[in-house]
Amino acid sequence: MIALNKNELLILAKIYAASLLIFTIVFYKEPMLSLVRLTLSLAAISYVPGYLLTEKIFETNAQRLLIGSAISTAIIGISAYYLGIFGVPLSLSAYILPAVLIMFGAAVSKFY
Repeated sequence: MIALNKNELLILAKIYAASLLIFTIVFYKEPMLSLVRLTLSLAAISYVPGYLLTEKIFETNAQRLLIGSAISTAIIGISAYYLGIFGVPLSLSAYILPAVLIMFGAAVSKFY
């Protein structure tokens, strides 16, 4: 379903591992499973959807990660705000919006 090659998956895995290492150092008193869940949730909200959305726009991986993270965070934040205005609880939109954006990014990267 997701149109990523092995090189791109390796890049995302390295970024996730680096993020997990940083969170492990910063929050050294927290249990490891808690840190893994926190890092996965931040990855799902910030850089994975943006990385998928900007595949055809930017050529280098650094550009895709930096600008894609900003785009992804902005889309999720603005969407959560407007869904809150329409009456959708924030706890529900926190689960639905990243999943929808990841699926949309995968579809755009595959069919565009």
